[in-house]
Amino acid sequence: MGYRRAEEILPNEIIELIQQYVDGTSIYIPRKTSHRQGWGTGTQIRQELSRRDRQIYEEYLAGSRVGELACKYYLSEKSIQRILRIQKYSCKIRKQRAYPWSDSMLFVQDEPAYGSGSSFFVKMREVDGRMKICYAIPQRKQQSAYNRVAEGGTVIESGAGFYGQHAMMGSSKEYMQNLKQWLRDTADTPLEEMSDFFTKRLDDYEEHMSNWEESYRIFAENLPMRCENILDLGCGTGLELDKIWQINPQIEVTGVDLCADMLAKLLAKHHDKPLTTICEDYFQYEFGYDKWDAVISFESLHHFLPERKRELYRKICRSLKEQGVFIVGDYIACCDEEEELLRTVYLDKRKRSAIPDDCYVHFDIPLTLAHEKELLQSAGFVIEKVLDGNATILIAGKGE
Repeated sequence: MGYRRAEEILPNEIIELIQQYVDGTSIYIPRKTSHRQGWGTGTQIRQELSRRDRQIYEEYLAGSRVGELACKYYLSEKSIQRILRIQKYSCKIRKQRAYPWSDSMLFVQDEPAYGSGSSFFVKMREVDGRMKICYAIPQRKQQSAYNRVAEGGTVIESGAGFYGQHAMMGSSKEYMQNLKQWLRDTADTPLEEMSDFFTKRLDDYEEHMSNWEESYRIFAENLPMRCENILDLGCGTGLELDKIWQINPQIEVTGVDLCADMLAKLLAKHHDKPLTTICEDYFQYEFGYDKWDAVISFESLHHFLPERKRELYRKICRSLKEQGVFIVGDYIACCDEEEELLRTVYLDKRKRSAIPDDCYVHFDIPLTLAHEKELLQSAGFVIEKVLDGNATILIAGKGE
């Protein structure tokens, strides 16, 4: 609010009239109701608070806790919770939070920038400790979750997933630019050992992974009709098993994972189920021969080089019964450039840190869909389906 001298703007007769009521005193003259502005309109405080609130929400999505945010921004925890509620409502993000450790997908509805009633998927990556949108792909609400199309004799069910959908917005180039910037920004970030990585994030893991719920359901629905036993590689806390046991609580499951704390959480959830847990490297674990009705793996195998995966796939193929299936849901690279770039950075980081070959670290090195399919086929599989929704799922049977 500015200060003006009365004689600069008022005629003398008005000043003399006012002096009958106040003399030599500063007074405030309010705006007319029709001209009244909202609080903070004349300054930048509203914009600054808005930016602060958005930053608080982004940091919360990136893994910061309410107490940490309260200390950082000198606010009460109740104030932080109120800000989070308002920010969450303004975006109407359904059941998802971005991964603080990787690229991620969010499903957003009714975002004003894209028009009322629209919905779309958003690709995000962490940059400078904050989640940044790389690109968004709109999805019509009336569109079915999956549209069946044919590709080279293989049944593909493609929804509004990212992979194979870049042409919708011409955003592959923009995505790669953001990916390269993210890699530059995190160039000095050390790689974390795989088990330690997930142990540190155990408390929030299931909430972070909740946006894959539809994919877990697809896993369960595509098991063989008479499936009696399953081998789950990289089972974690068993989110896909939650859906499988909802359909058939009698299925016997052997879950293999490096992280003992995750297996403990899985056992606590499903102590009443026919479950065996193995805390071991699944590349070393002996699968047996003609033993499993299904082998499954979700969001685990993209951390490993194709040379290592090929041998694993051959071992999986040998371990399946005649009508058994391998169901893998994984992060798929959008193009050859992404695949090659991430592999190069991964190998360089390992070399610079002198990480031994037998040490598994958390870093995404996905293959393109074409290369993933080729790898499976070279191991003796026949690709039966590819489901490209909010996760890419491949269903493969044993070849003759």
